[in-house]
Amino acid sequence: MTQQPKDLKPANILVSFGNKDEEISRYLQEFPSETYRPIIEPEISPDPIVTVKSQSLPNFGLDPALSNLSIQLSDFG
Repeated sequence: MTQQPKDLKPANILVSFGNKDEEISRYLQEFPSETYRPIIEPEISPDPIVTVKSQSLPNFGLDPALSNLSIQLSDFG
């Protein structure tokens, strides 16, 4: 009988389609992440709280047939 993972959740799924670190870094330098207006909440922090807007990244080379996609599971503990 095959043991089923008990802690399978999105945070434990690792996906890669090749090393694109340099390409992604260049993209983020050219198109830096946007932020919302800082929030002042002295009860929480003496400093302004800056939140970053979620934004999609472009396709950095994922093959339409998904042939260059590698999926790994982690944290079976």
